[in-house]
Amino acid sequence: MQTEHGTNTVIHREEPEQKSVPPVPLMEAVLAAHNMQRAYRRVVANKGAPGIDGMTVQTLVDHLKQHWSTLREQLLADTYTPNRSVPR
Repeated sequence: MQTEHGTNTVIHREEPEQKSVPPVPLMEAVLAAHNMQRAYRRVVANKGAPGIDGMTVQTLVDHLKQHWSTLREQLLADTYTPNRSVPR
């Protein structure tokens, strides 16, 4: 497009039509099933050491099966408090 005086040229380009995908909040992306499964497989492959709570990789899977939905809800709501007790 040119102005009436012909000295300034403005080019308008049409953006290619893109499907709008709503953004996924970061924590939901972190907690997505495929991401959590990938993280778990990496911990197992690396023979991950127990955390501060003393939970081993072998006990983690059973713990997650039993408590995952509650843990996920707490993490998303920012109300999760880790259990820092160390077995003695």
